[in-house]
Amino acid sequence: STTLCSSDCLACFLFWFYNFANQETCSLLFGIHPRKTSRILVLARAVLLAALLDHPDSRVTFPSSDERAVLADIASEKYRGLTGDEQVWGFIDGCKLNVVRSGDQDIQNAHHSGWLKRQVVNNVILFDVTGRIRWYNVNLLGNTHDSAATLPLYSHLRTCNPVEKILADKAFADVSGMLPLNKTRLEATDNGPALVSLRQSI
Repeated sequence: STTLCSSDCLACFLFWFYNFANQETCSLLFGIHPRKTSRILVLARAVLLAALLDHPDSRVTFPSSDERAVLADIASEKYRGLTGDEQVWGFIDGCKLNVVRSGDQDIQNAHHSGWLKRQVVNNVILFDVTGRIRWYNVNLLGNTHDSAATLPLYSHLRTCNPVEKILADKAFADVSGMLPLNKTRLEATDNGPALVSLRQSI
């Protein structure tokens, strides 16, 4: 049986995590005994979480006005014309993840998504234009609407009243600091293709 160095243990965990790989695959690829694979994955996960908790770059923080201006400049450099009311620094969307169906009917109802017709948890995540997470609300009941999950963010945006906007789909409210895309808005602007492309690229 081979002993892995710390970097190989981390690589094994990341491969398993990002590829939804089974432990047998990890054992074969990294040359470790199947009975050791589980322990390596548990240890590597604990070490990675501890390192990220203490690292300033891994913290989720809402950007300052100066940071938002820089992020909007990055977006406008790639997509010319995104200025004025269409300055965009980030993008928000919901992400629904499947969960095991509960035997309790009340829990089933709470996690049932009428749109997807299955049991889920809802997560709403705000990314900046570089792909960094800037705000989140996760592990919500499956019947929670994206816009309802974003109420704390709406409140914050009303307080800071930013010039630069957060790009969103039509599920989100048209409040200060938000730029929800709908058919009417896309038809009314010359930057429709740029906005759609930016939304899809993040």
